[in-house]
Amino acid sequence: MFKTWLLSSFEINLRFRKIYLLAIIGAILVTISLVFVYKPASENPKVPLLVGLSEQEAVSKLESLRMNVNIQTDTNNASDLLKNGTVIVQTPGANIPIEKDAAITITVKNNK
Repeated sequence: MFKTWLLSSFEINLRFRKIYLLAIIGAILVTISLVFVYKPASENPKVPLLVGLSEQEAVSKLESLRMNVNIQTDTNNASDLLKNGTVIVQTPGANIPIEKDAAITITVKNNK
């Protein structure tokens, strides 16, 4: 009788261990899921690198990131290495966090 009680109690302990282990694994998976789902997005987006792109490419890149853009032209740039319409300066620089409504100013080469 004691032997059957011991075996049945051992089987019960095994069942509880399995349930306990499954509950712990489930809790860990739920916690990991919540961390990724509710991970706060970066407060301030970073400015992409625009120097060297064409004006059209730079503007479309900024618009796709929902950033405002101001365009200036530089007629004094005598460099033959860059085509007209190429971004030569950006303010603020690349990878700098900016506020949501701030504007990025790009200077485009325009020698006529």
